[in-house]
Amino acid sequence: FEAIPHSRVTHVDLPDPEVTGVTWEKGRVAIGIPRDGYIQVAQLGPKGADDAVRARGLDAFRADAAQLFPEAAAGVTGIGSTADVKHLDVRLDRLRRWHAPGVLCIGDAAHAMSPVGGVGINLAVQDAVAAARILAPLLRSGGASGRAEARALARIQRRRMVPTVVIQGMQRILHAALIMPTIRGRDLRPPSWVVKVVRRVPWLSALPALAVGVGPRPERAPRWARRPS
Repeated sequence: FEAIPHSRVTHVDLPDPEVTGVTWEKGRVAIGIPRDGYIQVAQLGPKGADDAVRARGLDAFRADAAQLFPEAAAGVTGIGSTADVKHLDVRLDRLRRWHAPGVLCIGDAAHAMSPVGGVGINLAVQDAVAAARILAPLLRSGGASGRAEARALARIQRRRMVPTVVIQGMQRILHAALIMPTIRGRDLRPPSWVVKVVRRVPWLSALPALAVGVGPRPERAPRWARRPS
């Protein structure tokens, strides 16, 4: 993974709103991701705004992008047409039933996640680990009858539904309490007492990261699936 071009965030200073790779103005938020030879910029906006952005034309879009993210101003001419501007419609939903005879949906196929927190890949990998741990013994024993298979698939859904519901609930709270007010132009800052507590007890800042990154029900690969050290 070290050989793949990537960026690192080494620290975040609060309550200063200038965070590495993130630009904020009244009602506009952009996130810059350094790539190999260019910067990928994602701008957040309310639902239904895509048509209005494209209707303003390419020149207006380039000007807005350069103003909002000056680090990428020199590269906005590389946007040849509005077709180069990709729109991601964020949705939070999940299947009521993840399985049928001979098929199991996990990851994005079972539950669409918001990009907030970057947890979609975490849940997908944990879904896969849980599915492997539950299904592998059944398949290796040759006892995968229709009834046994249905029970195993239902067990996977029951196990993974809990963290999915919890994480999606957290994302909905962040959307309502943080993302949308920021897009509407509100200047949101953490309460001063929160900043003081985190500065006095720095390890508390790891708790949200654990809650999001690890999740409420982490999965661990069984011993028979691990390579010898």
